[in-house]
Amino acid sequence: MEHIINWIITNKEWLFSGLGITIIVFVVKNLLTKKNRSEDKKTLSQSNSQAQNVTVNLAQSQPSAISAKSNEIESTALTIEGIKAQTNILFIDNDKKFKIVSILKKAGWKNTSFLPDADVKNINVEKIKNAHIIFVDIKDVGKTLYKDEGLGLVADLKKKYKEKKVVIYSAIPEHSLFHEAIKLADDQIPKNSQAAEFISLIESLADDIWKKI
Repeated sequence: MEHIINWIITNKEWLFSGLGITIIVFVVKNLLTKKNRSEDKKTLSQSNSQAQNVTVNLAQSQPSAISAKSNEIESTALTIEGIKAQTNILFIDNDKKFKIVSILKKAGWKNTSFLPDADVKNINVEKIKNAHIIFVDIKDVGKTLYKDEGLGLVADLKKKYKEKKVVIYSAIPEHSLFHEAIKLADDQIPKNSQAAEFISLIESLADDIWKKI
């Protein structure tokens, strides 16, 4: 420190001349500029690091959020109430007093109905095309088109609409075991079965339909 002071005293005339002051200002300015640049680089580095952390956190959080939402939608679609609301059930039967339709509606299967004319002359009508599950009585049904009546209709429906569930039902205790409709139908049930048996069968068929979609 003493050497610096002695040097300043020795060179004071030169230091405080115009040239000396200019050099001193230039040196101090350069030192301050380097210091500011160093601080700016440090700040920029910290900002980039924070931005990367935020990006990584978002990237890690989004898939789980999407997955949770997807699971929620999937779960909702498979609830029994959701299935009931979107399943169309059609009965093709000349006996419009058959109580199962009204029972199913009261049980929550609101889109259940009879085909207006059991003597089906066209399997492309809207009610058939829109149905997911079709119950076909084998007696006095589709007489104009099929000599085997309901059995002929079942076979035709399954060939035309492979994705639909078609069920044979009848009050007749026996029918042809060798008819192709027996193999093509998704199931069969006696017409005098209890309502609970119809409901159980419908739940099983509807669940199978909506799982595949």
